[in-house]
Amino acid sequence: MNPRFVFIADTHHFSRTLSDGGEAYAYRSGSDQKCLEETGEIIDAAFEKILKDPPAAVMIAGDLSDDGERICHEEFREKLRELQKHVPIYVITATHDWCCDENPRRFTGGEVTNDVETVPHEELSEFYREFGLDRAISSYKTHLGIYSYVAQIADGVRLLALNDDQNGKGRAGYTPDHMAWVEEQIRKAKEDGQLMIGMEHHLLIAHIHPFITSGHCVGDREEVAAKLADAGLRYMFVGHSHIQRIDTFVSPSGNPITEVNIGSLCGYPAPIVNVTVTDDNRLHIVTEHLESFEGTDDAQEFLKAHAVQMIDLPLKGILDSREEFGKRLDALGANGKKISALRPIAKPIAKLLLESDVMSFYKKVNRLTFGKVLRKEDAEELADMKVIDIVHNVLLSFLDGGINRVDRDSAYYRLVTG
Repeated sequence: MNPRFVFIADTHHFSRTLSDGGEAYAYRSGSDQKCLEETGEIIDAAFEKILKDPPAAVMIAGDLSDDGERICHEEFREKLRELQKHVPIYVITATHDWCCDENPRRFTGGEVTNDVETVPHEELSEFYREFGLDRAISSYKTHLGIYSYVAQIADGVRLLALNDDQNGKGRAGYTPDHMAWVEEQIRKAKEDGQLMIGMEHHLLIAHIHPFITSGHCVGDREEVAAKLADAGLRYMFVGHSHIQRIDTFVSPSGNPITEVNIGSLCGYPAPIVNVTVTDDNRLHIVTEHLESFEGTDDAQEFLKAHAVQMIDLPLKGILDSREEFGKRLDALGANGKKISALRPIAKPIAKLLLESDVMSFYKKVNRLTFGKVLRKEDAEELADMKVIDIVHNVLLSFLDGGINRVDRDSAYYRLVTG
Protein backbone atom coordinates (compact mmCIF):
# COMPACT_ATOMS: atom_id res chain seq x y z
CA MET A 1 0.00 0.00 0.00
CA ASN A 2 1.31 3.45 -0.91
CA PRO A 3 1.89 5.52 2.23
CA ARG A 4 0.17 8.89 2.51
CA PHE A 5 1.32 11.76 4.71
CA VAL A 6 -0.06 15.15 5.64
CA PHE A 7 2.05 18.30 5.82
CA ILE A 8 0.97 21.56 7.45
CA ALA A 9 2.97 24.61 8.48
CA ASP A 10 2.97 27.85 10.45
CA THR A 11 0.23 27.03 12.93
CA HIS A 12 1.30 30.05 15.04
CA HIS A 13 -0.88 29.00 17.95
CA PHE A 14 -1.90 32.04 20.00
CA SER A 15 -3.23 31.73 23.54
CA ARG A 16 -6.33 33.77 24.29
CA THR A 17 -4.84 34.43 27.72
CA LEU A 18 -2.56 36.95 26.01
CA SER A 19 -5.37 39.20 24.78
CA ASP A 20 -8.53 40.77 26.12
CA GLY A 21 -9.70 41.57 22.60
CA GLY A 22 -9.24 45.29 23.14
CA GLU A 23 -7.85 48.08 20.98
CA ALA A 24 -4.22 46.95 21.07
CA TYR A 25 -5.13 43.47 19.90
CA ALA A 26 -7.43 44.87 17.20
CA TYR A 27 -4.55 46.82 15.69
CA ARG A 28 -2.28 43.77 15.92
CA SER A 29 -4.86 41.47 14.36
CA GLY A 30 -5.70 43.88 11.56
CA SER A 31 -2.07 44.03 10.47
CA ASP A 32 -1.64 40.31 9.90
CA GLN A 33 -2.72 37.60 7.49
CA LYS A 34 -2.82 35.23 10.47
CA CYS A 35 -6.02 34.89 12.49
CA LEU A 36 -4.47 34.88 15.95
CA GLU A 37 -7.41 34.56 18.33
CA GLU A 38 -8.96 31.91 16.11
CA THR A 39 -5.86 29.70 15.91
CA GLY A 40 -7.15 27.26 18.52
CA GLU A 41 -10.38 26.64 16.63
CA ILE A 42 -8.59 26.50 13.27
CA ILE A 43 -6.06 23.95 14.51
CA ASP A 44 -8.78 21.83 16.13
CA ALA A 45 -10.82 21.82 12.91
CA ALA A 46 -7.75 20.95 10.82
CA PHE A 47 -6.82 18.05 13.09
CA GLU A 48 -10.41 16.81 13.00
CA LYS A 49 -10.38 16.98 9.19
CA ILE A 50 -7.08 15.08 9.04
CA LEU A 51 -8.45 12.30 11.24
CA LYS A 52 -11.44 11.71 8.96
CA ASP A 53 -8.95 9.87 6.75
CA PRO A 54 -5.89 9.28 8.93
CA PRO A 55 -2.53 9.41 7.13
CA ALA A 56 0.57 7.40 8.00
CA ALA A 57 1.97 10.51 9.71
CA VAL A 58 1.48 14.25 10.10
CA MET A 59 4.40 16.64 9.58
CA ILE A 60 4.45 20.26 10.79
CA ALA A 61 7.07 22.55 9.26
CA GLY A 62 7.79 25.02 12.06
CA ASP A 63 6.49 28.24 13.61
CA LEU A 64 4.26 26.22 15.86
CA SER A 65 3.59 29.11 18.27
CA ASP A 66 2.71 32.75 17.71
CA ASP A 67 5.99 34.13 19.00
CA GLY A 68 7.60 31.64 21.34
CA GLU A 69 5.31 32.30 24.31
CA ARG A 70 5.41 29.39 26.76
CA ILE A 71 1.64 29.37 27.23
CA CYS A 72 1.16 29.13 23.45
CA HIS A 73 3.59 26.21 23.26
CA GLU A 74 1.93 24.45 26.19
CA GLU A 75 -1.55 24.75 24.71
CA PHE A 76 -0.35 23.63 21.29
CA ARG A 77 1.51 20.64 22.73
CA GLU A 78 -1.71 19.44 24.34
CA LYS A 79 -3.42 19.57 20.95
CA LEU A 80 -0.55 17.56 19.46
CA ARG A 81 -0.84 14.96 22.20
CA GLU A 82 -4.51 14.46 21.42
CA LEU A 83 -3.78 14.10 17.70
CA GLN A 84 -0.89 11.72 18.31
CA LYS A 85 -3.23 9.29 20.06
CA HIS A 86 -4.39 8.51 16.51
CA VAL A 87 -1.48 9.26 14.16
CA PRO A 88 2.30 9.82 14.53
CA ILE A 89 3.43 13.45 14.43
CA TYR A 90 6.80 14.85 13.36
CA VAL A 91 7.55 18.51 13.99
CA ILE A 92 10.35 20.97 13.54
CA THR A 93 10.53 24.34 15.26
CA ALA A 94 11.53 27.68 13.78
CA THR A 95 12.44 31.21 14.79
CA HIS A 96 8.94 32.24 15.91
CA ASP A 97 9.09 29.38 18.38
CA TRP A 98 11.83 31.04 20.41
CA CYS A 99 10.85 34.65 19.79
CA CYS A 100 13.98 35.56 17.86
CA ASP A 101 12.97 39.23 17.82
CA GLU A 102 12.69 39.23 21.64
CA ASN A 103 9.27 40.85 21.44
CA PRO A 104 6.64 38.56 23.01
CA ARG A 105 3.45 40.52 23.53
CA ARG A 106 0.40 40.72 25.75
CA PHE A 107 -2.54 42.88 24.62
CA THR A 108 -4.58 44.55 27.36
CA GLY A 109 -6.99 47.31 26.40
CA GLY A 110 -4.92 49.82 24.49
CA GLU A 111 -1.63 48.63 25.96
CA VAL A 112 1.01 46.22 24.66
CA THR A 113 3.33 44.74 27.28
CA ASN A 114 6.14 42.21 27.10
CA ASP A 115 5.65 40.42 30.42
CA VAL A 116 5.33 37.06 28.69
CA GLU A 117 7.49 34.03 29.42
CA THR A 118 8.97 32.38 26.34
CA VAL A 119 10.61 29.03 25.66
CA PRO A 120 14.34 29.53 24.95
CA HIS A 121 15.73 27.87 21.84
CA GLU A 122 17.90 25.44 23.77
CA GLU A 123 14.76 23.94 25.40
CA LEU A 124 12.62 23.54 22.28
CA SER A 125 13.77 20.12 21.11
CA GLU A 126 13.24 18.59 24.53
CA PHE A 127 9.85 20.32 24.82
CA TYR A 128 8.68 18.66 21.59
CA ARG A 129 10.80 15.48 21.85
CA GLU A 130 7.75 13.19 21.76
CA PHE A 131 6.82 14.48 18.31
CA GLY A 132 9.57 13.01 16.17
CA LEU A 133 12.92 13.39 17.88
CA ASP A 134 12.22 10.45 20.20
CA ARG A 135 11.92 8.22 17.09
CA ALA A 136 15.00 9.55 15.33
CA ILE A 137 17.44 7.11 13.74
CA SER A 138 20.00 9.92 13.49
CA SER A 139 20.15 13.46 14.87
CA TYR A 140 22.32 16.56 14.85
CA LYS A 141 22.41 19.21 17.59
CA THR A 142 22.83 22.71 16.18
CA HIS A 143 24.76 25.50 17.88
CA LEU A 144 21.39 26.80 19.14
CA GLY A 145 20.77 23.53 20.95
CA ILE A 146 17.94 22.58 18.55
CA TYR A 147 18.03 19.23 16.79
CA SER A 148 17.69 18.20 13.18
CA TYR A 149 16.81 14.53 12.82
CA VAL A 150 16.00 11.66 10.50
CA ALA A 151 13.03 9.37 11.14
CA GLN A 152 11.72 6.27 9.41
CA ILE A 153 8.12 7.33 8.71
CA ALA A 154 7.07 4.32 6.60
CA ASP A 155 8.61 1.29 4.95
CA GLY A 156 11.06 2.67 2.42
CA VAL A 157 10.47 6.32 3.39
CA ARG A 158 12.50 8.56 5.69
CA LEU A 159 11.91 12.12 6.85
CA LEU A 160 14.80 14.57 6.99
CA ALA A 161 13.50 17.05 9.58
CA LEU A 162 15.81 20.06 9.59
CA ASN A 163 16.22 23.04 11.86
CA ASP A 164 17.53 25.85 9.66
CA ASP A 165 17.20 28.77 12.09
CA GLN A 166 20.78 30.03 11.74
CA ASN A 167 23.73 29.34 9.46
CA GLY A 168 26.30 31.06 11.67
CA LYS A 169 26.49 34.01 9.27
CA GLY A 170 23.40 35.94 10.29
CA ARG A 171 20.94 34.14 8.02
CA ALA A 172 18.76 31.07 8.10
CA GLY A 173 20.46 27.89 6.92
CA TYR A 174 23.21 25.53 7.96
CA THR A 175 26.73 25.69 9.32
CA PRO A 176 29.30 23.63 7.36
CA ASP A 177 29.21 20.81 9.94
CA HIS A 178 25.42 20.75 9.89
CA MET A 179 25.35 20.60 6.09
CA ALA A 180 27.90 17.79 6.08
CA TRP A 181 25.60 15.79 8.37
CA VAL A 182 22.62 16.56 6.10
CA GLU A 183 24.45 15.40 2.98
CA GLU A 184 25.58 12.24 4.75
CA GLN A 185 22.00 11.38 5.74
CA ILE A 186 20.75 11.89 2.18
CA ARG A 187 23.49 9.68 0.74
CA LYS A 188 22.90 7.02 3.39
CA ALA A 189 19.17 6.93 2.60
CA LYS A 190 20.00 6.43 -1.06
CA GLU A 191 22.43 3.61 -0.24
CA ASP A 192 19.75 1.97 1.92
CA GLY A 193 17.17 2.17 -0.87
CA GLN A 194 15.05 4.72 1.01
CA LEU A 195 13.13 7.68 -0.35
CA MET A 196 14.16 10.72 1.69
CA ILE A 197 11.64 13.56 2.07
CA GLY A 198 13.02 16.82 3.41
CA MET A 199 11.30 19.33 5.69
CA GLU A 200 12.71 22.67 6.80
CA HIS A 201 11.12 25.99 7.64
CA HIS A 202 12.78 28.55 5.37
CA LEU A 203 12.66 28.49 1.59
CA LEU A 204 15.29 27.23 -0.83
CA ILE A 205 13.63 28.89 -3.81
CA ALA A 206 12.53 32.54 -4.10
CA HIS A 207 8.98 31.77 -5.23
CA ILE A 208 6.99 34.21 -7.41
CA HIS A 209 9.85 36.76 -7.54
CA PRO A 210 13.05 37.32 -5.51
CA PHE A 211 11.80 40.80 -4.54
CA ILE A 212 8.84 39.17 -2.78
CA THR A 213 10.30 36.04 -1.18
CA SER A 214 14.12 36.16 -1.17
CA GLY A 215 14.03 37.40 2.42
CA HIS A 216 12.19 34.22 3.38
CA CYS A 217 14.96 31.96 2.06
CA VAL A 218 17.97 30.38 3.66
CA GLY A 219 21.20 32.27 3.15
CA ASP A 220 23.13 31.30 0.00
CA ARG A 221 19.91 29.65 -1.15
CA GLU A 222 21.10 28.42 -4.54
CA GLU A 223 24.28 26.95 -3.08
CA VAL A 224 22.29 25.15 -0.37
CA ALA A 225 19.67 23.92 -2.85
CA ALA A 226 22.40 22.65 -5.17
CA LYS A 227 24.12 20.75 -2.38
CA LEU A 228 20.88 19.08 -1.36
CA ALA A 229 19.95 18.22 -4.94
CA ASP A 230 23.42 16.90 -5.77
CA ALA A 231 23.39 14.75 -2.63
CA GLY A 232 20.19 13.17 -3.93
CA LEU A 233 17.32 14.94 -2.14
CA ARG A 234 14.39 15.29 -4.54
CA TYR A 235 11.70 16.88 -2.35
CA MET A 236 11.72 19.60 0.30
CA PHE A 237 8.65 20.83 2.19
CA VAL A 238 8.90 24.33 3.68
CA GLY A 239 6.76 27.00 5.35
CA HIS A 240 7.61 30.53 6.52
CA SER A 241 6.42 32.65 3.58
CA HIS A 242 2.74 31.76 4.21
CA ILE A 243 2.26 31.24 0.48
CA GLN A 244 1.21 28.06 -1.28
CA ARG A 245 3.51 27.18 -4.16
CA ILE A 246 5.46 24.35 -5.83
CA ASP A 247 8.62 25.03 -7.84
CA THR A 248 11.67 23.06 -8.94
CA PHE A 249 15.32 24.09 -8.76
CA VAL A 250 17.93 22.42 -10.95
CA SER A 251 21.53 22.45 -9.74
CA PRO A 252 24.39 23.40 -12.09
CA SER A 253 25.11 19.65 -12.24
CA GLY A 254 21.59 19.04 -13.57
CA ASN A 255 20.01 17.57 -10.44
CA PRO A 256 16.46 18.74 -9.61
CA ILE A 257 14.89 19.36 -6.23
CA THR A 258 11.19 20.18 -5.93
CA GLU A 259 10.14 22.52 -3.16
CA VAL A 260 6.61 22.53 -1.78
CA ASN A 261 5.92 25.78 0.06
CA ILE A 262 3.05 25.18 2.48
CA GLY A 263 0.91 28.19 3.35
CA SER A 264 0.08 29.05 6.95
CA LEU A 265 -2.67 26.95 8.50
CA CYS A 266 -3.97 29.92 10.51
CA GLY A 267 -4.39 32.25 7.54
CA TYR A 268 -5.83 32.17 4.05
CA PRO A 269 -6.06 29.62 2.45
CA ALA A 270 -5.37 27.27 5.43
CA PRO A 271 -3.84 24.47 3.32
CA ILE A 272 -3.57 20.83 4.31
CA VAL A 273 -1.15 19.09 1.96
CA ASN A 274 -1.70 15.39 1.27
CA VAL A 275 1.35 13.55 -0.06
CA THR A 276 1.20 9.99 -1.40
CA VAL A 277 4.32 8.03 -2.35
CA THR A 278 3.76 6.38 -5.72
CA ASP A 279 5.09 3.00 -6.86
CA ASP A 280 8.04 4.67 -8.59
CA ASN A 281 8.96 6.67 -5.46
CA ARG A 282 7.56 9.95 -6.67
CA LEU A 283 5.21 12.15 -4.66
CA HIS A 284 1.60 12.75 -5.64
CA ILE A 285 0.51 15.98 -3.96
CA VAL A 286 -3.08 17.09 -3.37
CA THR A 287 -3.78 20.24 -1.37
CA GLU A 288 -7.03 20.62 0.52
CA HIS A 289 -8.26 23.69 2.36
CA LEU A 290 -10.11 24.08 5.62
CA GLU A 291 -13.83 24.48 4.97
CA SER A 292 -15.03 25.57 8.41
CA PHE A 293 -14.10 25.92 12.05
CA GLU A 294 -15.93 26.80 15.23
CA GLY A 295 -17.31 30.30 14.79
CA THR A 296 -17.74 30.24 11.01
CA ASP A 297 -19.33 27.93 8.47
CA ASP A 298 -17.19 29.30 5.63
CA ALA A 299 -13.54 29.31 6.62
CA GLN A 300 -12.30 30.44 3.22
CA GLU A 301 -14.43 33.59 3.11
CA PHE A 302 -13.54 34.39 6.73
CA LEU A 303 -9.82 33.96 6.05
CA LYS A 304 -9.96 35.99 2.84
CA ALA A 305 -11.72 38.86 4.59
CA HIS A 306 -9.12 38.82 7.34
CA ALA A 307 -6.19 38.72 4.91
CA VAL A 308 -7.27 41.73 2.84
CA GLN A 309 -7.50 43.82 6.02
CA MET A 310 -3.72 44.09 5.74
CA ILE A 311 -4.33 46.31 2.72
CA ASP A 312 -7.61 48.00 3.55
CA LEU A 313 -6.99 49.15 7.12
CA PRO A 314 -3.72 51.04 6.47
CA LEU A 315 -5.26 52.69 3.39
CA LYS A 316 -8.35 53.71 5.37
CA GLY A 317 -6.05 54.91 8.13
CA ILE A 318 -4.38 57.27 5.66
CA LEU A 319 -7.74 58.79 4.78
CA ASP A 320 -8.84 59.00 8.42
CA SER A 321 -6.02 60.94 10.09
CA ARG A 322 -2.29 61.08 10.59
CA GLU A 323 -2.73 59.55 14.05
CA GLU A 324 -4.69 56.58 12.71
CA PHE A 325 -2.23 56.12 9.85
CA GLY A 326 0.61 56.08 12.39
CA LYS A 327 -1.12 53.46 14.54
CA ARG A 328 -1.64 51.22 11.53
CA LEU A 329 2.01 51.58 10.57
CA ASP A 330 3.11 50.78 14.12
CA ALA A 331 0.97 47.63 14.02
CA LEU A 332 2.82 46.59 10.87
CA GLY A 333 6.14 47.05 12.65
CA ALA A 334 7.00 50.28 10.83
CA ASN A 335 7.89 53.66 12.32
CA GLY A 336 4.43 55.18 12.44
CA LYS A 337 5.49 58.54 13.85
CA LYS A 338 8.04 59.11 11.12
CA ILE A 339 6.29 57.62 8.09
CA SER A 340 2.88 59.14 8.88
CA ALA A 341 4.42 62.52 8.08
CA LEU A 342 4.09 61.43 4.44
CA ARG A 343 0.29 61.31 4.74
CA PRO A 344 -0.29 64.34 2.44
CA ILE A 345 1.50 62.45 -0.34
CA ALA A 346 -0.08 59.09 0.47
CA LYS A 347 -3.66 60.33 0.85
CA PRO A 348 -4.51 60.82 -2.86
CA ILE A 349 -2.97 57.43 -3.66
CA ALA A 350 -5.01 55.73 -0.94
CA LYS A 351 -8.16 57.47 -2.16
CA LEU A 352 -7.45 56.37 -5.73
CA LEU A 353 -6.96 52.74 -4.72
CA LEU A 354 -9.95 52.54 -2.39
CA GLU A 355 -12.53 54.47 -4.37
CA SER A 356 -11.71 54.15 -8.08
CA ASP A 357 -13.10 51.82 -10.67
CA VAL A 358 -10.74 50.70 -13.42
CA MET A 359 -11.81 53.33 -15.94
CA SER A 360 -11.36 56.28 -13.60
CA PHE A 361 -8.06 54.78 -12.44
CA TYR A 362 -6.98 54.46 -16.08
CA LYS A 363 -7.79 58.09 -16.84
CA LYS A 364 -5.90 59.44 -13.82
CA VAL A 365 -2.86 57.19 -14.17
CA ASN A 366 -2.52 57.71 -17.90
CA ARG A 367 -2.60 61.48 -17.49
CA LEU A 368 0.45 61.13 -15.25
CA THR A 369 2.25 58.62 -17.48
CA PHE A 370 1.32 60.07 -20.86
CA GLY A 371 -0.66 56.95 -21.74
CA LYS A 372 2.32 54.61 -21.53
CA VAL A 373 1.21 52.32 -18.67
CA LEU A 374 -2.32 51.06 -19.31
CA ARG A 375 -4.12 50.15 -22.53
CA LYS A 376 -7.44 51.87 -23.15
CA GLU A 377 -9.10 48.74 -24.53
CA ASP A 378 -8.15 46.80 -21.37
CA ALA A 379 -9.54 49.55 -19.15
CA GLU A 380 -12.76 49.60 -21.14
CA GLU A 381 -13.18 45.84 -20.80
CA LEU A 382 -12.77 46.05 -17.01
CA ALA A 383 -14.32 49.51 -16.63
CA ASP A 384 -16.68 48.81 -13.73
CA MET A 385 -14.32 46.64 -11.70
CA LYS A 386 -13.09 48.22 -8.47
CA VAL A 387 -9.34 48.74 -8.26
CA ILE A 388 -9.27 47.62 -4.63
CA ASP A 389 -10.88 44.31 -5.65
CA ILE A 390 -8.03 43.73 -8.08
CA VAL A 391 -5.49 44.53 -5.36
CA HIS A 392 -7.26 42.03 -3.08
CA ASN A 393 -7.19 39.36 -5.78
CA VAL A 394 -3.46 39.84 -6.35
CA LEU A 395 -2.73 39.40 -2.65
CA LEU A 396 -4.95 36.32 -2.40
CA SER A 397 -3.39 34.77 -5.50
CA PHE A 398 0.07 35.20 -3.96
CA LEU A 399 -1.13 33.38 -0.85
CA ASP A 400 -3.08 30.57 -2.50
CA GLY A 401 -0.73 29.91 -5.40
CA GLY A 402 -3.24 31.03 -7.99
CA ILE A 403 -6.18 28.73 -7.31
CA ASN A 404 -8.10 30.81 -9.84
CA ARG A 405 -5.87 30.95 -12.90
CA VAL A 406 -5.78 34.04 -15.12
CA ASP A 407 -5.25 33.88 -18.88
CA ARG A 408 -1.99 35.63 -19.77
CA ASP A 409 -3.65 37.09 -22.85
CA SER A 410 -6.46 38.71 -20.86
CA ALA A 411 -7.13 42.36 -20.08
CA TYR A 412 -7.02 41.52 -16.38
CA TYR A 413 -3.54 40.00 -16.64
CA ARG A 414 -2.18 42.94 -18.64
CA LEU A 415 -3.68 45.44 -16.22
CA VAL A 416 -2.14 43.75 -13.17
CA THR A 417 1.29 43.16 -14.70
CA GLY A 418 1.49 46.49 -16.49
